[in-house]
Amino acid sequence: MGTAARGRAFAVGLATACAIGVAGCSADPDDQPTDATPASPTPTDDQTEPPGNQVTEPTLPADAEGGSIRSAKAFVGYYIDLLNYAMVTGDTKSFRAASQQSCSGCADYVDFVDGIYSDGGYYRTAGWRDLKILLGGQRDAVLFTVTATATPVRYRMSTNGQVKRSARERFDFAISVREVNDEWTAAGISAS
Repeated sequence: MGTAARGRAFAVGLATACAIGVAGCSADPDDQPTDATPASPTPTDDQTEPPGNQVTEPTLPADAEGGSIRSAKAFVGYYIDLLNYAMVTGDTKSFRAASQQSCSGCADYVDFVDGIYSDGGYYRTAGWRDLKILLGGQRDAVLFTVTATATPVRYRMSTNGQVKRSARERFDFAISVREVNDEWTAAGISAS
């Protein structure tokens, strides 16, 4: 697969990397779409060097603490902010820490980002925006469906790779979260 195809496929392919295994379709009547915004600045086309060192790592918001559905939803917004942060900095430590070890989709994302940066590549994007996070159901984990807009990306897959661009894309995916030791963690990511 070419680097352009790989870059485009990643935005959508991340969502298909892991099966969730959570069933149910209960809805929270008070659940409204949430617009989360990533902590990363919007890069401009005239930047010649990646601005990854200018990005501030997201911190867990207070409303993501506790065992409620609302706190689980806030955690999903935070987790997506971590995903955006990892993509533009190559720093996957906090994203990995917020993911369960059994989440293969989460591990695929970490491996993808680590591979790009270890090869001297980078990604520059404003991240996933215009998020709509809706409760999808719950059983042993809380399932949310997310509609996101992947903003345009400027990337290079390796040190000597050509700088490429991908277009803005809108896609849907599902993310499940579990409460472990009084903290939410990501349990899975898949296409919805």
